[in-house]
Amino acid sequence: MVINYLAFGGAITLLYLIAVFRDWDRRIAISAALAIGFGFFRQIGSSAKPDILVYSVFLLALYIYLGGGRTRSTISFLLWSLLIPFKLVAVVFTPAAMVADLLTAGKELRHSRRYWTQFVAVGFVWLASIGGLFLYNYSTLGSVMAAHGRNDFNRFTGEVVQFIVSVPRLLLANWYGSILVPWVSVLFFLLLAVGLACLASLRRVPHARFFLIFGTLIFVLIWSLQIVSTFDADVRIMGYSLIVLLFAFRPTSTAWKRWGIYALMTVCMAVLNLSLVNTYGINDPRYQTMSYDLLEEGLPEGKIYTNSFHLLDVHVRVLTHPIEDLSQLENGVTLLWVELPRYDAIASVVWPMERPGPDWCEIREVEGAILFQKCQP
Repeated sequence: MVINYLAFGGAITLLYLIAVFRDWDRRIAISAALAIGFGFFRQIGSSAKPDILVYSVFLLALYIYLGGGRTRSTISFLLWSLLIPFKLVAVVFTPAAMVADLLTAGKELRHSRRYWTQFVAVGFVWLASIGGLFLYNYSTLGSVMAAHGRNDFNRFTGEVVQFIVSVPRLLLANWYGSILVPWVSVLFFLLLAVGLACLASLRRVPHARFFLIFGTLIFVLIWSLQIVSTFDADVRIMGYSLIVLLFAFRPTSTAWKRWGIYALMTVCMAVLNLSLVNTYGINDPRYQTMSYDLLEEGLPEGKIYTNSFHLLDVHVRVLTHPIEDLSQLENGVTLLWVELPRYDAIASVVWPMERPGPDWCEIREVEGAILFQKCQP
């Protein structure tokens, strides 16, 4: 989580710096950075996933690119390429940026040998990153691609709906957990209304062509990936394109008060949310204690199946395999049966499972979990 905290702070800082570079009023720039940071970034940074790190490096590369010059653009392209092993969606960043750069570069620059040499070198790193990811997947999963399932019309339309809902729910206003509680609904929709009022202050600015092309290409290419494999297309994944497109516009300077109110409301909602709702997910200290206790007691060799989502993987670096049905497991395998409940308001870290029957032998027990081994066929 230390990495997530550092990335969280870095992402907010970079949002502010990019906004200032794009000639936003400084008061609005810091308000926008705080609103997006303590809303959207806070939620994606609360889980043990690389999302907030990828967003931070993505923004760092964008900020470097804005400095101009071929050396800076090369560094940016390389950073975007090196994000692929962390998040597969990053596969679209470098091609989108290179096309946007090609379409916005001057004619003389496009005809230079150095320009195309740079593209070839970056393309090699991009392909190497993809190849490295495929090789890692094959060595660990037995397949070059992680299994997400094939897409179809119903799934695709479902993802479209999910994306549309997630923009106001996660990006413009944010509350971790249910908003069906009346007082939460009132606060949430007030915050959403202020957020929409802030968006209404945006105006198209000159020299925005790169941002428009880059953001649009990321958006289109990510949706194109849905043709190959289905994945969650909410704003957590699509937010890269929306943030880039945001900087193709500039708020009117007279709108600084509404942006300031938006930031203040978002920070207050975040503090209230954190104080009332469990947002730890897999990082809840009770899961950590359970994992350490199991490690001290000793874990058997071989595959460990469990009714939890990678608790041992995160806390003690022991590979586990989440499962819901025990009937197909062979004799001799190990099961980690977690009795601790799901504490998080959203994340399904642990799911209900009946205690294993007489064909499972108890081999070890700690507070909150029992290790079983299948002892009869």
